[in-house]
Amino acid sequence: MKISVIIPTLNEEKSLFKLLPYLFEIKLQFDIEIIIVDGVSDDNTREIANQFPVIVLRSTQRSRAIQMNLGAQNANGEILYFLHADAIPPKTVFHDILKEVE
Repeated sequence: MKISVIIPTLNEEKSLFKLLPYLFEIKLQFDIEIIIVDGVSDDNTREIANQFPVIVLRSTQRSRAIQMNLGAQNANGEILYFLHADAIPPKTVFHDILKEVE
């Protein structure tokens, strides 16, 4: 099963600089897509995200709910995993999600 990781952002360049390399390190054995939904950041959030093979969407509104819905509408995964940009999930996160779904 494919997991879509949806990350709403607003001025999260520092957080993404840590989170995205971490996610790419732990997602190697799983079918994962990462979607960044930016809420019109004033910093380099989109530029940082574009350095990685992720989907970057731009919301016209600064609203976490609207950003999460936009990410969900554009997701291809059967499982949606919403993640805050400043959160670092455990290294077993994708295994844990798939185990619980089974």
